[in-house]
Amino acid sequence: MTIVPDHAHLLVRITPKISIAECALALLNNGQYYIGKYQPLALIEAGVDQLWQASAYAGTRGTYTTALIKHWLSERE
Repeated sequence: MTIVPDHAHLLVRITPKISIAECALALLNNGQYYIGKYQPLALIEAGVDQLWQASAYAGTRGTYTTALIKHWLSERE
């Protein structure tokens, strides 16, 4: 995972039973819940009422290995 000012990069493995949209929605909703419960002042200080914008991008790793992607993401921190 890499966090940048306006988005996050995640490498997620899901089962075929879960769609990419369901996975993204679960991640967004759980992130919102966690911040609202444990860091509510962060939202107030940022002047926002929600953590995420209503958008997401999903791509596959194709032929790249997990190790290669983790290495690539670590270089961008």
